Amino acid sequence: MIVTMTLTLPLTRQHRKDRATVRQVTDTAVNAHFALLRNKTPKVHVAEEHAVAQYLCLRPGMMRLLMEHWVEKNHQDSAKIEHNFKRVPNLQSRANFVAGARHAANNSLIKKRVAEVDLQTARGQYKKGRIN
Repeated sequence: MIVTMTLTLPLTRQHRKDRATVRQVTDTAVNAHFALLRNKTPKVHVAEEHAVAQYLCLRPGMMRLLMEHWVEKNHQDSAKIEHNFKRVPNLQSRANFVAGARHAANNSLIKKRVAEVDLQTARGQYKKGRIN
């Protein structure tokens, strides 16, 4: 019901005003965050590089739904990573392991090679369910 309503809402004067100032507001927020903490988190990167273009392309209200979905997914992914590497005592080593695991999980060449080796080494009943 909420999604249907947000898809059909017309652009109001306030929405037009928000859309005219969104880049300035985003730049101000990102600069203030960076000045305070001296780092750019994944959420700040998304706000700076991707959110404005998406906001301008979407109907009013849809950006809020997408942000909520992204934040929830980010929390689930972070919890999984934390669970997998929580026993590594050294913080720098843990960061290196997490970075390596994320790189391997998102690199198409690595994923392709893993699938090739997996397919070559599978035997009998285990070979039937393999994905090419």
